[in-house]
Amino acid sequence: MKALTISDKENMIMALQDEIRRNDASRYDHRLHGVLLVAQGMTCPQVGGVLGDSPRTVVNWVQRFEAHGLAGLTEGQRVGRPSRLTDKQLMAVERALRSSPVKCGLATQMWDGPKKLRLLARNNEIDLWAMDEVHFQQHGSRCRMWVPPEISDPICLHAPTRKSISFFGAVRLKTGKLVMSQPKGMFDAVTCWDFLRKLERRSRRADRQTVVIIDNARYHHANLHEAWRQDVADHFRLYFLPPYSPELNPIERVWKLIRRRCLHNRYFATLDDVVEAIDPTLRAWARPNITLQRLCGIL
Repeated sequence: MKALTISDKENMIMALQDEIRRNDASRYDHRLHGVLLVAQGMTCPQVGGVLGDSPRTVVNWVQRFEAHGLAGLTEGQRVGRPSRLTDKQLMAVERALRSSPVKCGLATQMWDGPKKLRLLARNNEIDLWAMDEVHFQQHGSRCRMWVPPEISDPICLHAPTRKSISFFGAVRLKTGKLVMSQPKGMFDAVTCWDFLRKLERRSRRADRQTVVIIDNARYHHANLHEAWRQDVADHFRLYFLPPYSPELNPIERVWKLIRRRCLHNRYFATLDDVVEAIDPTLRAWARPNITLQRLCGIL
């Protein structure tokens, strides 16, 4: 097995931490493991170092557990848009998802989503890609950071603009190769077709069919390029994800990692500065690489 570089290890840790924080259940398990390690004799700073949390956070977990038991480790009520479904409707949805789609009147044996993606990823006759669009904003992005208490709080300048730079992108899941292209204009059927043709040429392999995971943006299945998609369907086809499920598209992790590595807590005076910041990373990932191979893998 190839030894990982420090950069690869950091990227792997960030990807795993993002996955841990993905939903309530995984965050609950994370806190449970933290309290268990403290109960087994580790100090809160030691546990924080292992799990990637601050010692104060681990102390809070222990205090909540001592005061309320396991219930103290669950999520509190979060502020946000209220659900449009009633409790009765949510229970009906859960029952449906636990049963076969055939029983719900659908002509398929499994629900769309992770199961089908895993089947595609395991098929050696398929060259699986994930495609999406992204905007990298000039005003950058700010995130929390740790500084010693004796040092004054850092100040991050913020560009007063909503300008951004746009890209089409696709990543080959088995090798981590990233293909990027700036559209000549806005995201629409014309620019999307230009990128699809570029990707079809770049991904063509005689022994495999290319399948591209993609969301349901209107220009992804526009009438403008429907005839072309049918012409190349024998070796290149699009796999449309279920509506409102961006978490199923592995390339979303790539955008998040680029922002974290290149754009977080930085000031960009111009859009050219944004391009200059992300260009080395895009060039490095234009070749097969272990970072995106691990980040975008479907288990």
